[in-house]
Amino acid sequence: MKYLNLCIAIVPMVMDVASAIPSHFSRPYNKQNKDFQGLSLAEIRGGSKTKAIEMKQTSIRDDAPFSSMLKVSLLVYHYAELRRIVLAHSENFNEDLTPRQKKKKNIVKFDSPDLIITKKATKRSYASTNLKHEITADAVLEFVEKNRRYFTDDKKGELTFNKKGDNKEVLEIEKRVKILGQKFDADIIEFDDDRGNKGLKSELLYGIVVNRTDKRITVVFRGSDSKRDWFQNLQVFGKTPAEIKEFAGNEVDVHAGFSNYLFKHRSQRDQNTKYEQIMDVLEDVYQNEAKGRDYSGYELYITGHSLGGALTQLLAFTLSGSKRAQAFLPSAKPVTAMSFASPHCGTKGYARKFNELEKEGKLRHIRVSNDGDMVPHLVFIAAPLMGYKQPGVNVHLHSKKKADIAYNKGRKVFPNPITFIKMHGLPSHRSRLMREEDGEFVNKDILSKSVDEIYSEYAGM
Repeated sequence: MKYLNLCIAIVPMVMDVASAIPSHFSRPYNKQNKDFQGLSLAEIRGGSKTKAIEMKQTSIRDDAPFSSMLKVSLLVYHYAELRRIVLAHSENFNEDLTPRQKKKKNIVKFDSPDLIITKKATKRSYASTNLKHEITADAVLEFVEKNRRYFTDDKKGELTFNKKGDNKEVLEIEKRVKILGQKFDADIIEFDDDRGNKGLKSELLYGIVVNRTDKRITVVFRGSDSKRDWFQNLQVFGKTPAEIKEFAGNEVDVHAGFSNYLFKHRSQRDQNTKYEQIMDVLEDVYQNEAKGRDYSGYELYITGHSLGGALTQLLAFTLSGSKRAQAFLPSAKPVTAMSFASPHCGTKGYARKFNELEKEGKLRHIRVSNDGDMVPHLVFIAAPLMGYKQPGVNVHLHSKKKADIAYNKGRKVFPNPITFIKMHGLPSHRSRLMREEDGEFVNKDILSKSVDEIYSEYAGM
């Protein structure tokens, strides 16, 4: 098995190198610009600056899952890019630096940084979150408007720090967040970016959003963005963590690398695993009965791309079977996973138990894959004898025809060595999903359906 891992390691290494080629992606590779890489606005919108927000409303309901996940992702990404810049350059959060270090790092005095950074807040909205209070679209917009001079848009429309402090132009982020604030009532209640930045030291990064418009709570995972991530992707050994064994017994083997991300203590200083941290936050939110904050009946959605897609289905699977989670999640509503370019997560036993939970109405999974992308098939190609299976309703995208939709269907893949890297990226997924012909969305049927409607039509549930 070690030899197998060594052999197939060439694939992600090639992808890692190729991701540095701007022509393949809407967003160029940049080590300083990796926060929520899997949720980059440029990646989501497929290169268009406004199309992701100003989608045609024809045949697409605002509460349909694809539209809802897009808006949640936009809000989280905007927060991530602002947070990165402010933490790096604000005098409020770099007080220990010497005057010389501050000059070298271009430390400035932002106006009202507490709007988006909660470290110095005195009160907490939730006891279990890293964020001490919610982050709203209005707060993000107010902060950007007050500090516009310190930001600028690069050629890709991405927000960057302007050390001269002389910008007067309205920024793309202002336009987008203003639209989100008008049409979308949601708060970021948790954002975990506690991770190292060197070598293989990389931690799981996620955000949690309360979406009052659609009455959903959404966990958002980032995608693979480091050598450690790809190392974990290729640990195809099967294991059964205690959290899964609790409700599924010993017959469910899951991918060891993905399992370790969620269920293993990442360092000695971590008191809880990432799974336990997420569970604590969700329990806190669902059981909080403060005035104006009763979310006990909200649906739980989980979404992510690539590695984030694998964690999406694994977390949804575990929560749907967990006795603790079922005690606070709404009993009449399933946990819903929406994954993009997700690798295989488990073997036949995993798929069987996954299907059982679906039939019991506890679990749903919309799995979006792209024709020509080999990552959703990588584990199967590398270790076919281990019997890895992909569960859920698969929406398989094409460049020149409507998406193929099928339940529990595996697909053969014949990747083009020139294009398969591009096919794995979110720009290609989004452009194919939202492709238009004669002013109509080619995939309008699937875009307009609810998860219940999709499962009724394609899974018979």
